[in-house]
Amino acid sequence: MLTTRLIGYAIGQIPSNLILTRLSPRYWLPFCEVMFSVFTFACCAVKSPTDISIIRFFVGALFVVGNFYRKDELAKRGVLFISMAGSGQIFSGILQSAAYTNLDGVMKRSGWRWMFIIDGIISLPIAMAGFLLYPSFPDKIKPGKIWSAYDIAIMRKRMELEDRKSAAKFTKSHLVKIFGNWKVWILPWLMIFFSNTQDFLQVYTFWLSNAKNEDGTSKYTVPQINLYPNGQVAIFIVWSWVIGWLSDGAFKGNRWIPIVFTSSFAVIVAIVQAALPTYSTNESVRIAFYYLVGIGISQGGLMQAWINELCSESNEERAIILAFGNDFATVFQAWVPLLLWKQTEMPRAFKGTVYTACLYAAIIITVLITLAFIYKDKNKNKNETTTSDEEINANDSSSKIIEGT
Repeated sequence: MLTTRLIGYAIGQIPSNLILTRLSPRYWLPFCEVMFSVFTFACCAVKSPTDISIIRFFVGALFVVGNFYRKDELAKRGVLFISMAGSGQIFSGILQSAAYTNLDGVMKRSGWRWMFIIDGIISLPIAMAGFLLYPSFPDKIKPGKIWSAYDIAIMRKRMELEDRKSAAKFTKSHLVKIFGNWKVWILPWLMIFFSNTQDFLQVYTFWLSNAKNEDGTSKYTVPQINLYPNGQVAIFIVWSWVIGWLSDGAFKGNRWIPIVFTSSFAVIVAIVQAALPTYSTNESVRIAFYYLVGIGISQGGLMQAWINELCSESNEERAIILAFGNDFATVFQAWVPLLLWKQTEMPRAFKGTVYTACLYAAIIITVLITLAFIYKDKNKNKNETTTSDEEINANDSSSKIIEGT
């Protein structure tokens, strides 16, 4: 079921981002949310695994965030956006426990079916509100009850000062320029490597599920298994805020510093997890490191903020790179877990844990490669500017000589 959802997500990712460069997000994003709500409701009535696989295929916006915020704001907004997904996961865990405890068997429906009904009830009103409240892009938004002409003028001026470009026509030369640039071949790998580290989170849930008392009974109840992993997400939320604020503030927009530090720490966490025994008389150390996994997964919003900034000169390039990153990350997520995160190998998951350490190391290497290209581009632009100034000075000198004669 997870694989079918990921396939649907992968197929829709690039077209969806490209649609956003042409169609107002005020209509497209709420429409997607409405469809999500419809298919979520449908999941409560499935009769077989095939039914739910088909529905999950259809279910599966930081691009929009990049159109509204300045460089000194983008990381904070990006991590807030991403961390809200984490907050939703915490709420979902609490909701799952409540549904399992209080609704299982009500009206002859299982607790998990009630969970889909509740999710649909939550999602649909938000989707409908989006048609009224969600803004378009600054260059396309029109004055109305929510946004005045003054508000819109401020939005556009802010993006003008950031040199953030509006949507341009898709031409052959434009596409050649996009795909001839190093960014489209390097930056998506940051998201690909990062997204595939998140499978590491599930190990703690399997560890709780398989923990036994001395008499062979389960050590943890179903509600505990649903609730305890929320601590990982809480740490993820807190650390994502920390690095987001530091990135915009103390690090003066240098996104790579917290990314490299966080990834380095995550490598250590994964190596320690691989070395520790799965179960022992003193489990507190292993549990502590399970919670520290949340630090490694906190950098997604920061990465996407960095990509938004590096691609600010082309709206289409930004949309394509963000979509490529998400899309190919999903492609890997559809098959890699079948090899490295097998349920039969849980909760030890040695291969998956080592793989995670390698992914974080790959993120660090990709950041260093990106910095090398940025340095190269700056030197190139500096040399071009110097050459242009010299030509202007030479022309001015020639004009003065001619005038003197």
